[in-house]
Amino acid sequence: MIHPPIGPDHRPSGYNSNNLEVARLLQAEGIAVRALFPITKLMAQQQGQIERIYSDLHEASIETVELLRLFPVGRGASMASLIPTTDEYKEVIRVIRVLEARYGKPKLKLQCALKMLDGVTELNHVI
Repeated sequence: MIHPPIGPDHRPSGYNSNNLEVARLLQAEGIAVRALFPITKLMAQQQGQIERIYSDLHEASIETVELLRLFPVGRGASMASLIPTTDEYKEVIRVIRVLEARYGKPKLKLQCALKMLDGVTELNHVI
């Protein structure tokens, strides 16, 4: 079941359902599709929503989900308060890894800006 967006994520109702349907159509034509998943503080605090999104991607046969770090530039310039802490990023990664182990797909990929979290105690010290 495709779930409607939850919370104040500034997306119209059905936004994710439409994207998943287009992804299915593209895959049916042999075009590889991956989901890009920017992590916000709101998302990091809602494990249930992360699980629903992952489940929707799994049901849509999306092969890869790439987690993205939120940068306060461009459209995100006014959203610095939504940037997760290092621990929140790590927790989202952990939750997705558990779901990946359970369902098999989509496979987790990390944006380069998140890969360095494994050996860093504070994200801001690396920048």
